[in-house]
Amino acid sequence: MDYRVVWEMEIYNAASPEEAARRARYWQTHRSQPEPVVDVYSLSGDVECKRVDLEELDQDSRSW
Repeated sequence: MDYRVVWEMEIYNAASPEEAARRARYWQTHRSQPEPVVDVYSLSGDVECKRVDLEELDQDSRSW
């Protein structure tokens, strides 16, 4: 299946859209930050949006 994954974050006090994008990318790739929560949509339209908490998912996978 094909999916669209949407990750959102709010960036405050950026001087421009480009600065906001750069700051978001930094936080997205900075390893000490918590894993994001993302919305996943099926491109075929047969599955509604599913919210996935990657930090919670990682914790669950380590428990077994």
